[in-house]
Amino acid sequence: HPVHVPRCGLSASSPSLDVAHKELFVSVLSLKGSKIGDVGGELAAVSMTNKKTLWTFPVPSGTESSPMVVGNAVYFGDQGGTEYSLNIKTGKQNWAFPTGGSIKAGADYYDGNLYFGNYGGQFYAVNAKTGKKVWEATPGGEFYSTPAVAYGRIYVGNNNGDAYSFEASSGAVAWSRSLGAYV
Repeated sequence: HPVHVPRCGLSASSPSLDVAHKELFVSVLSLKGSKIGDVGGELAAVSMTNKKTLWTFPVPSGTESSPMVVGNAVYFGDQGGTEYSLNIKTGKQNWAFPTGGSIKAGADYYDGNLYFGNYGGQFYAVNAKTGKKVWEATPGGEFYSTPAVAYGRIYVGNNNGDAYSFEASSGAVAWSRSLGAYV
């Protein structure tokens, strides 16, 4: 049976599942409209068993960042440039980490840290439990893709046409390659 999130006007991300708790997390860009540019969204937790909304977290600037669940937290970014950690059971904010630009993509998790970029051209490693910055890199452009993590490296595309590989431990750029177009 399909799950319906009531009040959903515009969603521009993939939902995330917490199979252990049978919950679905949905990022909503706008509850008020269905056109690009509309804002006033939320993050919603929906029961996979009875399809009811368990809780919502208001996101005035809207969010198109796909949420990610690790342990008892769900993580996502917003159009205003803040990355959030919420308790999956209550929807209460664990922490918020402000950045200098819209966070469009989802984060990835590796070895206790979240990795994500923003439209200000910054890329971050943030401690997933505390919300404290571990490192920041500023190669420029706009990060619109969700990173991938393997072999101690973070791989991510940028709207400036480059793909980057960052050292997970330090944020040093291991390499970058121009792919000639929006990545």
